[in-house]
Amino acid sequence: MQAALTTSCNDYATIFASKYYLFNNVWGQADDPSGWECIWNNNTSSPLSWGTDFNWHAGSNQYGVKANPRVVCGWHWGTWSSGSGLPVRIWDNHNVNTGGYFSISGAGVQDVAYDCWFHSISNPTYADNPTDEMMIWVARYGGAGPIGTLQGTLTIGGSTWDVYRGPLKTLPATSSGMSTPSFARQTPRLGASILRTSSIMWFTQKAE
Repeated sequence: MQAALTTSCNDYATIFASKYYLFNNVWGQADDPSGWECIWNNNTSSPLSWGTDFNWHAGSNQYGVKANPRVVCGWHWGTWSSGSGLPVRIWDNHNVNTGGYFSISGAGVQDVAYDCWFHSISNPTYADNPTDEMMIWVARYGGAGPIGTLQGTLTIGGSTWDVYRGPLKTLPATSSGMSTPSFARQTPRLGASILRTSSIMWFTQKAE
């Protein structure tokens, strides 16, 4: 593990920095109780320089999610980061511009993805289930793939994406009809990515 400004190996630990917080999400660790994960951050201003170190074993559930370390900007199940400018309304046609670079050492079954949550209210708490979750997979390795079935392909900024749709059955919001669209880049890319409202609207039109 590299030296860092802030490090935590505690399950579900949070590290707040700028308009973000790092979250050591290990919600699938029951599949590998001997596994572990740490998160670290090198600076307190944007853009962040952060990472994760871990040791998870595939076990009998090779494709089961063991952990989901993340940087949160905005809302994540009741905990908000400050100064994010989120949420925004889809019909206001705002572009949500994001970017980053990453590297992976010894890739196993894993992915690098954005996880976007949608609500029908502007200030949700933990008790307010999302209406939808959208994932943008910029890279995937070892057979990892989105939940659901392939709906088609989409070209954005010269990159080709496979588009999936499926219900998220592991959360209580299923009863209210929450769906999980996913955009999975066919070729992994280590560079920046941009999420635009047009991609959300494209999926909405396809789903109707």
